[in-house]
Amino acid sequence: GTGDEGRSMGLGCEAIDRAGRSGLAALALTPGQQQGGAGESFLTSLDVWGGPRTVGTVDAYIDFDRAVLQVVDASGDPATRIMPGHTLATVTANGVNNAAGRIHFAATGGATSGRFVAAMIRFKAITTTQSSAIHISLTAPRQSDVLANGQAVLEHVQDGEVSVAAPTLLVGRTTQQGRPTPPRSSWKGRLLLSLSRPGERGPAYVYGLYSNDSGAFAMPGITAAGTYRL
Repeated sequence: GTGDEGRSMGLGCEAIDRAGRSGLAALALTPGQQQGGAGESFLTSLDVWGGPRTVGTVDAYIDFDRAVLQVVDASGDPATRIMPGHTLATVTANGVNNAAGRIHFAATGGATSGRFVAAMIRFKAITTTQSSAIHISLTAPRQSDVLANGQAVLEHVQDGEVSVAAPTLLVGRTTQQGRPTPPRSSWKGRLLLSLSRPGERGPAYVYGLYSNDSGAFAMPGITAAGTYRL
């Protein structure tokens, strides 16, 4: 195992890069930095880099701010477990304590070299914050480690960080030909609207909503500032 001198944070998986150069193992929360909106969910993976060593066991203790984040399931409900990966098939510990802001996950299996995903965590942002850390604990008794042939080989870790913004309300108005001057009930109608970012495939946001008797509508929940195509 290692002390906090082996800790790193960054947009890329710096811990894994450092581990690759040293030949020792790393644990990383990927991506290292994420942005989202209050009420939104996002996935974080617990990545392992064994390098030339063959890793057979991962034991990870993860801490997060319970006032900002909550671990949830695919339906968005509070979860008591995270999603194991496929590489280490025998899960020996898998527990979430949202009230304390803690996760403990451990798994073992066939010895594996290189990089693999040990588990996936779905977080839900419950309030806004400029920055909130997701921390891999290295302090006993919650000391994370990676084992190769029964020996502790963890040298580097990468924490995660999330910023949570308040949703933005986008207001617009339709123009409908052949209708009398609004406000009129004939201007009310169901709309299916999508917002797409230039250069990306598929919409970033999709809304089913109604216009009022003046043709106006509001699209809530836009969290990332930028240029969109409606």
